[in-house]
Amino acid sequence: MKHLIVASHAHFSQGLLESLELVFGAREGVTVLTAFVDGHDDIAYEVEQALAGIPAEDEVIVCTDVLGGSVNNEFLKRLASRPGLHVVTNMNLPLLLQLSFAEDADLAESIRSIVSSPEVRPVYCNDTFAAADEDDEF
Repeated sequence: MKHLIVASHAHFSQGLLESLELVFGAREGVTVLTAFVDGHDDIAYEVEQALAGIPAEDEVIVCTDVLGGSVNNEFLKRLASRPGLHVVTNMNLPLLLQLSFAEDADLAESIRSIVSSPEVRPVYCNDTFAAADEDDEF
């Protein structure tokens, strides 16, 4: 089974999960980790707890908020000891939408494809809008 852990500083991850559930309803195998709020100050313990309930043979995609942040770093420490753990950072809602439907056959390859797709990357709309205006004929 594939699991998804959405992890961030404060309530960002909870908000993303609520948005994901608004679109697709509650999904099995999705966990949220909100670090440094509501008494969740021991990030090593929180990460251990999030992973403890998942069988070692299952695939786990962890999405974190910021590369190099304490949440991301704590999951990265477990890459060597946890086969099937995939850590993706700089998460956003389009990324979570696509990852939640990623195929299990070659999950690593699916993740690589998703993170490189333009649909999940930030877009500076001013430039896109300006380019569209230049192409439009009135």
